[in-house]
Amino acid sequence: MGPVLTVLAWSALAVLAALLLAILTPMHVRLRVEKAGSWTVRVDIAPVFGLVPVPAFGAGWKRRPTKATDPDRRTRTRPAASGRRGFPARRIAAVPELVRGLLSPIRIARLEVDARFGLDDPAETGAVYGWLTPMLFTLGNRPPVVVALAPVFSGAHLEGRALAAVRVVPARLLPPAVRFAWRAFGPQT
Repeated sequence: MGPVLTVLAWSALAVLAALLLAILTPMHVRLRVEKAGSWTVRVDIAPVFGLVPVPAFGAGWKRRPTKATDPDRRTRTRPAASGRRGFPARRIAAVPELVRGLLSPIRIARLEVDARFGLDDPAETGAVYGWLTPMLFTLGNRPPVVVALAPVFSGAHLEGRALAAVRVVPARLLPPAVRFAWRAFGPQT
């Protein structure tokens, strides 16, 4: 074997080893969502046991004007359906198993929610807060989960922040994805 082939073989082996390391080691992901006038979302990823930080990416956006707030906005017409068949029922039936399979390997390192919300009707705000209160007491506000919700009875209102830090091994996400693909797109039984 020539020197060029030897270098290519060792390079391919190094790339394969790096991919295996990336797939088999835990990855730390932190998601931060804030709402104070406009939405801001930021995601930080640190692969290889959280030792290698990757530059964060995120987005912020403001609410677009609607027809009610911008009378000059033209209404768009939706193109006619192209005759494609609907989403088969077996694909829809496979989604809950996919969601369970994807959520099971994810470990919550920290979850913090600090929010204030309100609906147009104060009675509805109270009812929603009443439905959420048992969940809040069940969580107990002890690390790694801390949730603080406050109702606002003066009208529609939403502001606050949420921070979720999770740990996941990417290789553990593959089996549920493969099972879903087989159930949804594989041969029918």
